Amino acid sequence: MSRKSQPSKHLAIRTIFVDEARKAFAKAVGKRVDELTQQEKNVALVNHMVERINHE
Repeated sequence: MSRKSQPSKHLAIRTIFVDEARKAFAKAVGKRVDELTQQEKNVALVNHMVERINHE
């Protein structure tokens, strides 16, 4: 894989990770993803990262 394609690959992985986190959090609090505040989006991401770390 060339160095040029790596950033977009990592960006895609990060985007999926963030989307996954937001969807899970929104479901847990009974909201749609587009209804989440910026603070809720941040909490969702931190929660998701902690869950992934705990499962590794």
